[in-house]
Order: sequence, then C-alpha cells, then structure tokens
Amino acid sequence: MALSPVYEASGAPHKPARQLWKYMAVFTLAMGLYANTFTHDYAWDDYAVILNNQYTQKGWEAVPDIFTQKVYLQGRNVYRPLTQLGFAAEVALFGNNALVSHIANVLLYAFCCVVLLALLQLLFGAVAEWVPLSAVLLFTVLPVHTEAVANIKSRDEVQMLLFGLSALYFWALAVKNSSWLQAGLALLLFTASELSKENAITLLAVAPLMAHYLHPNAKGWVMLQWRTNRARLLLLLMAAGAMLALGVSLQLQALATYNITLLLLVWVAGSLWYGADMWQKVKPLTLTLVLLGVVTLLIWKAGWLTPVIETGQTNVANTIPPAKTNVPIEPLNNVLKGAASLDEKLATMLLIMGKYLQLAAVPVVLVYHYGYNQLPLTNFTDYRVWLSLLLHLGLLWYAIRGLRRKSIIGFGVLFYLITLSVYTHITILLPEVMRLPLGSNLLLKIEAGLYNVLPDTLAERFLLLPSVGFCLALAYGLGWLTGKTSSSSQHPDSLNTGAFALVMGLLLLAYGTKTVFRNAVWKNNQTLFSADLENMPDNAMAHVFYGQLWLDQMQAAKTPQQAAESFKRFEAAQLRALQIYPRFLSANLKLASVYLSINQPQKALPFLENNLNWFPQEPAAYFGMGQYYYEQERYQEAMAYFEKTLYLEPYYAEAYRFLAWCYVNSGCFEDAIGLLEDGAKLFPDKPHFFTLVCHLQVTNGMYDKAAESCKRALSLQPNDAQVLENLIKALEATGQTDAAQQYRNQLKTGR
Repeated sequence: MALSPVYEASGAPHKPARQLWKYMAVFTLAMGLYANTFTHDYAWDDYAVILNNQYTQKGWEAVPDIFTQKVYLQGRNVYRPLTQLGFAAEVALFGNNALVSHIANVLLYAFCCVVLLALLQLLFGAVAEWVPLSAVLLFTVLPVHTEAVANIKSRDEVQMLLFGLSALYFWALAVKNSSWLQAGLALLLFTASELSKENAITLLAVAPLMAHYLHPNAKGWVMLQWRTNRARLLLLLMAAGAMLALGVSLQLQALATYNITLLLLVWVAGSLWYGADMWQKVKPLTLTLVLLGVVTLLIWKAGWLTPVIETGQTNVANTIPPAKTNVPIEPLNNVLKGAASLDEKLATMLLIMGKYLQLAAVPVVLVYHYGYNQLPLTNFTDYRVWLSLLLHLGLLWYAIRGLRRKSIIGFGVLFYLITLSVYTHITILLPEVMRLPLGSNLLLKIEAGLYNVLPDTLAERFLLLPSVGFCLALAYGLGWLTGKTSSSSQHPDSLNTGAFALVMGLLLLAYGTKTVFRNAVWKNNQTLFSADLENMPDNAMAHVFYGQLWLDQMQAAKTPQQAAESFKRFEAAQLRALQIYPRFLSANLKLASVYLSINQPQKALPFLENNLNWFPQEPAAYFGMGQYYYEQERYQEAMAYFEKTLYLEPYYAEAYRFLAWCYVNSGCFEDAIGLLEDGAKLFPDKPHFFTLVCHLQVTNGMYDKAAESCKRALSLQPNDAQVLENLIKALEATGQTDAAQQYRNQLKTGR
C-alpha cells in the first residue's frame, strides 16, 4: 500500500467543465455555510479599518492616498491598497452597508474554494481523483476560518488567498505547458495577492515546490530552459527575485510599481518583436509613454506625491503624525514582547505553533483575541513545548523524506509550514536592521524591525492560507487510515470507500456545525465580546472590550438605576483587566476618566499616579493627570501637566484644547489664543481649534480676527451653530449687517 503516490506528468489534465458539479457544490456549500453572516453588523477591527478610517470613508476621493500612502490601519506601517480599495468602493457605492460587505466577503471566500479545487485537481487529480474534492470540502467547512470570513476587515486574508491561489494555478499551468505568458500572469496575480496582504510573500517559496511536484524532471526542465530560453528564464528569475526582495523588505508600493513597469516593458518588447509594421511596433510604446505622462501630470497637479524624510531607521511621509494616546503597552497584544530571555521566546514560539495545529484540527474553543495573558509565556519545562517540537520535527522530516516520491501529505505539510512561517515569530530572532552586501559598492538594507515582533501573539485568521496544506494532508491521511488510498477508480473497494465517506461525513458535519454556530458569535461587538469572555478569563484586553459595552450602556441609560448597574459592571471588568496586567496604560486612563465623570476623583487619582510612576515619558500619562486637576478646577496645576504633555508630544491635539481652557479660566486670553493658533497650524483640518479661537476673539472684542477664524472653521464644518453665532456677532460689530443676515439665514435653515 503506497502512502505517497508519485505524480505522473503524463496523467490527463483535469478539465473543469467535465466536473462542473464539484465546483457548484463547493461554491454552494461555502455560500450556505456563511449565509447567516449576511445579517451581521460591523464588529471588532471593522471599526478601525472601515468605519473610523477617514480614508476609507472618503470613498473614491481616497484612491490616490490609498495607493500612495500607508493608510490601511492608523498607527501601523501597513500597505494593503487593493483590500482598502474594495472597502472604499463599497462606501462610495453603498455607504456604510454591512450587508453588502458581508456578502462580498462570503462571495470572495466561495471563489477561493472554487479556485483551490481547480488548483488541487491540476496538482493531484490524475493521481488520486478523490483527494482534491475531499481536501476542499474540509477547507470550506473548517471552523477556524470563521474570523477571516465573518469579520469584514479580514477580507485582506480572503482576498490575498484568492489572488494567491489564482497565481499558483497559472504557475502550475505555466510549468505543465511551458508557457511564459501564463508565468507572467502568475506574477501579476501574485502582486495583487501581496498588495492585499503581505504574507503572500510565502507563496514564492511554494512555487518551486509545485514545479517539483508537477514535472517529472523539474531539474532537467530548468536546464533545458537555460539552454533554449535563457533570456526569458533570467527575466523570470530576476522578476521573482525583485519581488522577493521588495516583499521581504515590505516595500510593497515599490513592488506594485515594479510589476506594472515590468508588464509594460514586456508589452513593448513583444510588440517590437512580433509587430508586422512600424505602427504596430511603436504603438504600445507611444501609448505607454502618453499614459505615464498623463498619470504623472495628474499626480503632480493633485499633489499626491509627498516628500519623504529620513528619520532614524525608517522612511516616513512628511505628514502630521497621530497623537500617541491610549496606545496599548506591550505585551498586551503579543506576549512575546514581554519575554525576558531567548529560551522563553523559543519555548513560547513552539507553544504557539502547537496551538495553531490544535486550532486547525480540534477547534473546540475559538476566541477573537490571543493577547496577554490568553496564551502565557512559557519555558522548556512545559511538556507542551516538547510535544510541539517533536510533532513539527516529525512532520518536517516526513515531508522532506517524501519529496523524492512526491508525497501528497508531504506537499500539504510543506505548504502549511511555509505559509505559516511568518506567523511563528521566527523573525523575532533577526536583528532589527539587516544589511546584505551585494557587491563592493552595493548594500541591501532590510528594515527587519518591521517584522521583528508581530502585532499579535496569534490569530485564527492567520490560518486561512496555511490551512490549504493542512486540509490536503488531513484528507489524504484520512484516506490512508480508512484504506481509501489502496482503492482505485478502476478497482474500488466499497468497504474502504464507505469507511472513508463515513469518517469524512462525520468530520464535515462536526466542522460545519461548529462554523455555523461560531458565525453567530461574530454578529456584532455585543455578541462577540460577551460570548467569548468565558473562554478568555485571563485576557486583559478582552475584559476591557467587555467593559466598554457596559460603559456605552451607562452613557445611554435612561434611569439612574440603569446607569449605576452598568457602571458596576464596567468597573468590575476594568479592574479585572488591571488585575491581570496592572501596567495597562489605557485601562488605567479609561477607569480614571470615568471616575472623574461621575465625580469620584479620589478613586481616579491612584490609577493616574500609577501611570506616571510606570511611564514617566508617556504623554498620555501626563495628560490624564492634567485632566484630573482640570476637573478639580486647579488650573495652575493642570497647566503644568498639559505643558509636559506637549513637551513630550507636540502633536497631542487634545492637550492644546485643555491647556487653552486652563489659560482662559486663569484670565490669560491672549495666551490661550496664541496657543490655539499654534495648534491650528499643526492641525489645519481640525475645526475645533478655529471654533475656540473665534469664540475667544469675539469674547475679547477682536471682531475682525474673529470673522476670519469663524470662516475658517465653517470651511471645515459648514453648519456649526456656535461658529455661526460668533460670526454673526463679529460681522454685526464691524458693521457688515448684510453679511450677518446671510449667515443668520444659514443658521435658521441649516444650509
């Protein structure tokens, strides 16, 4: 009985049209399985990427910014323009419509399953015709995929997978057919995958593995191409190498430009080589130059290009940085940030790898967040670490050993390990900056610090791509255990086939049921944060998120009793979070802020003092203490803390506003106006600076200046009633009664 059959290149290629029912079945299963998400609202990271992302909310207007800046997620150096383009397009066409977004997510996932079936048929359909459909059915129902599909933001994973699998499919065709056109299309689709989410870079390592499995003599084929198509082979290798370098260094904007330029050059070169007459030869070049000229002119006119300044280790756009307020302090999202030794890092990394396998195979408990202290740091005295190490070494040994005989399970294992590699935190062992000499005068500088510590300990959505390999290995493994692999289409064994069908059926039923019920948890933040909390008793951030639900209810309460009950639940959740991780900066600030809002300053003070003791260089800690003294009307003391905040972080917008009010309440109107004018220069798009300036100017009889400030505020917020009232006063005081009447009409009509 052969556990790992050899792929025969002479096998008849799969014709999708002949087995259309398989594709329809997979597509229908995927749609039906996730149909209960269509009525869901926004949840979890949807707010950061979609609802609260000013660029996504601009719709089509934001397209230049989406492609020229890293604006996918505030505070993160993330460039995923194709994914964000989809979100922005939905906002432009349908507004903030969760139904449309959820349908789009499920459709994309269903197409992923269809493309995966086509790819596996091409790879293994001629060897074991039952494997592709079995593997794809497992993939479709795998419960660990629920986050990737049910959470709209996680479309970056689904879209990356769709383009990535499509790239692998055309790469497989290119290898089988020796087609350079299909290889070029694979490169284009790979770039689209990389511009959807950056972990697509791992697919470049999967490509040669596929070539080995697809061709009976891959090495001989490469040597043949070297002799007969050396120029094309070099071009392909250079293109792939450039993509690898740009992808590893996270220079994804350069990657997009590079690939587009490469395709244009291929187009021009092809026309020059194959064109019948002179016009056909030069037409592509002419059109390309005209197109590039028009695009360059538009970019220059629109001001889309932003100068770049070298600041330390990274190049950043010359734009106003966001205020560093309420940023979770490590290791809240990734426990490895708190590891004290290399042994602790390595042991925890192995534990994480074991957890990924468990989540894929036995998804009994799924949660939305794995931050501190959901999966605590560990060491090599933990038996689970050694179990994970032995298991992964065994899988790796089996996969490498099976390369020669082209093992299906081996391919699945290698696919899983390769594509999961970036999420095992192996890059934490790299230096923050890598310098690779390319010659006597050339040096490749890679900012590995961007990879050095991933933002999350682990996440279920990270398994979407690796689970392709997992499901392939699992399907064939079940076939071997039930004796299915010993049967053939010509000589089927009904007993073995029946046993395999029974095991597969039970597993699909169990996985599918879990998926449907898990989908329901992702309905909105209320259901997600409440339902998962019992499985996250030691997760500090989970308690903060749960507490926020009660804080929202407290603020919306209609009776004092309801507000008091909601506050108790909020307070309990917040205190539990701080019990788990006392140095939780934003949790301390939030709890103190709520205590101040309900006039319990004596309870707020210890939390604010703790922040100052723990984070003496953190502006948010000083801002919190400033708020405390401001609420006590101790303005002189509050000023010192707000001034310290601005000393540490000049771009802290709220500190300008509170400090200005301190000046006002202390009778220093000119100082307040000067401070707000300074703030307005730093934040020209924030209307409240101009709103407050014009109010103070009117109060102090500075009517001419007040009119200018009011008009500036109205240009940002046209129907602000307070600004309109101040502007009317300023205009009447300067004798401009007609203009004042015009704005009075605007105040009445609201337009």
